[in-house]
Amino acid sequence: MRHSDIDAAARLVAVVPRTNANRVRAKGAGGRRVPVSAGVIRLYADYLHGEYGDLDLLTELPERLFQL
Repeated sequence: MRHSDIDAAARLVAVVPRTNANRVRAKGAGGRRVPVSAGVIRLYADYLHGEYGDLDLLTELPERLFQL
């Protein structure tokens, strides 16, 4: 699973077939989107916060990137 597979606003998780080194794949050849509860999205957000901490890109990027 990749971060891009999660649509938190829509509460959907994409199951995307990919080529893996260990040849493991999702059941079925086509991808699908699975609805998840708000609780699952909160758990994922908690995981991201615990793993990466606060990420506020607008305040962390150098000021010169916003100059025209």
